[in-house]
Amino acid sequence: MKVYAYGEDALTLWAIKNRLPEILGKLGDETKVDECKLFFRPSFGRGGKGTSNFGEFDFIILSDDKLYLGESKWDGAKKAKAKVHIKFKQQQLRRHEIFKWYIEKIKEILKEECWSTFKEKYKDDFSKCFGPKEIPDLDKKGLKPLLVENLITVLKLIAKKPDKIVDVLLYFYNGKNLEDGCKVTNDNSFECVSVDYNDDNKEDGVKNNLIKIELQ
Repeated sequence: MKVYAYGEDALTLWAIKNRLPEILGKLGDETKVDECKLFFRPSFGRGGKGTSNFGEFDFIILSDDKLYLGESKWDGAKKAKAKVHIKFKQQQLRRHEIFKWYIEKIKEILKEECWSTFKEKYKDDFSKCFGPKEIPDLDKKGLKPLLVENLITVLKLIAKKPDKIVDVLLYFYNGKNLEDGCKVTNDNSFECVSVDYNDDNKEDGVKNNLIKIELQ
């Protein structure tokens, strides 16, 4: 079945399905594709609004020993530029830092049955690092809110603290003249991977701004 979609989300899904070997190669990671775990648009509170939400990654890749936290950008189907400089919003950068903080506590989070106990122990440290953001509370019925459930589910799939956490910008461009690659101007910790999406989307009269994804 062929699905035709548009924009960054479609490109991200297409890339982690069809171009993962290329992406891992550009990151210097030799992990086999079938040994990776992929998370598409994992959500920890859409938009990062509210006291505890910290937004959605475009993707997360877990390889043998590394965890890649990904943001995607595309050229909007315009002709590729020789140089691409991306500046992220502060809430996007903070999303990475908050999730890394939870990863540092992954063993304790998965071991601790009582979320309130975890929050009480670490609320001051979290507030010091990320105030005015807070570790989420239980709801009025004493149950874990969806944000906490989502977080714990993803952490269980990650299972343990990786050897290295890498921030990644996946930049999609149309054409072959991205001579100097791309970079994030306000955070030099990001590894930038550029992917030309034009070559795989010429068949069946598909225009460059529509992405063809083959589903089985």
